[in-house]
Amino acid sequence: LAVCVTIVFLGAGCAVTPQSESRGEDVLDRLLPSAVQIILEHPEGRRFRTGSGVVIASRPKGRSSECFVLTSGHTVAGAIGQKAIYLLFGRQHGAGTKEPGSVVAYRETAELDVALLRTESDECMPARAAGPPRLGESIWVVAFPWGRNMTLARGIVSQVNGDGVGDREL
Repeated sequence: LAVCVTIVFLGAGCAVTPQSESRGEDVLDRLLPSAVQIILEHPEGRRFRTGSGVVIASRPKGRSSECFVLTSGHTVAGAIGQKAIYLLFGRQHGAGTKEPGSVVAYRETAELDVALLRTESDECMPARAAGPPRLGESIWVVAFPWGRNMTLARGIVSQVNGDGVGDREL
């Protein structure tokens, strides 16, 4: 399940498979608070790189929560210890709330491109994991392409790759 969620997320930002009987508004109310924009800045504050992330877990810590965000490894590669990392929560309402973040772990290889970030926020809302995608199923995708505003798209699962040995190259 974790690999499936990671593949869907890394391919398109934050995604969730809505229940067929769910109204679009209900799905978005659950989905949007989990979407996070990631910003890396030079020490003087100039933007260096951006990315999309999804809150996958939280735990209470005083008045706020310790928040764990999944993103792509290439988003933070080469920046650890050299660039400031910020996570923007609540971007569906405008500018969002900017919180400093840190890298817990990351990997950027041909086989795996994933990073886990940590921050503290009172806006931390973990996504609920869905089951594996099924061909033809409805899906919502949330992302922050090119470091800009939130983009929301709805579509269908049009391809489900197998996990056989011959499928790895595809």
